[in-house]
Amino acid sequence: MGTSQSSMTDVKESRRGEQAIDADGGKQIPAGAGENRVRGRGMALLGLLVLVGLAVRVIVLWHNPYIGVGDQGTYVHMAEDILEGHGIRSLSFPPGFPAMIALVGRLGVEPALAGKLVDLVLGTMLIPLVWLIAARMYGAPAAWYAGLLIVFHPVLIRRSTDGMSEGAFLLFLWLAIGLLLYSLDDSRGRRSVGWWISAAVAFGAAYLTRREGLVYCALALPAFAAAQRVG
Repeated sequence: MGTSQSSMTDVKESRRGEQAIDADGGKQIPAGAGENRVRGRGMALLGLLVLVGLAVRVIVLWHNPYIGVGDQGTYVHMAEDILEGHGIRSLSFPPGFPAMIALVGRLGVEPALAGKLVDLVLGTMLIPLVWLIAARMYGAPAAWYAGLLIVFHPVLIRRSTDGMSEGAFLLFLWLAIGLLLYSLDDSRGRRSVGWWISAAVAFGAAYLTRREGLVYCALALPAFAAAQRVG
């Protein structure tokens, strides 16, 4: 009898442990709901941060919609060659960024504007990517500082609106680094191979955008492989 009462008491205590008190309304909520609520607010604020970054870049692009005659013009001409079916005529620049311009150009967008739009979208996507990497490495406070830096840094804003390849390159580079960081969390699991393959593809995209991507790949892959063995 005493054992039965003790078991019932343990069950009641465990149920109480699975519930928490909502400070706002005094209602009992399941354990973990508060954490999910905080996480949901964090994602909502991150979405707002991305929208602010996008708005800033759209304003800058609106006031500077023109393509220069230097490297910007070369990317546009390479994209026009692709659209006209001539392929890549020159290898003076990597073909990745002109290919992306041509892809958007197939939707009926002028290549000059397509280059700006590709730059705008990829440069904006850098904001949540850097936020996630910083949150994984240093926690939420550092992630917000990093996100705000990406949103308002003048150089990054310019590189997201000038029709150059740096915005795309930075996105692919940090995507590769982020994938390698996640591979360390699953160093002994089957998914680790998937993280490494995905990182290699991202490094390949970075190299096809700017040739420096090969250097970063050669430096990062051995370093993360050594870190994985140590871990």
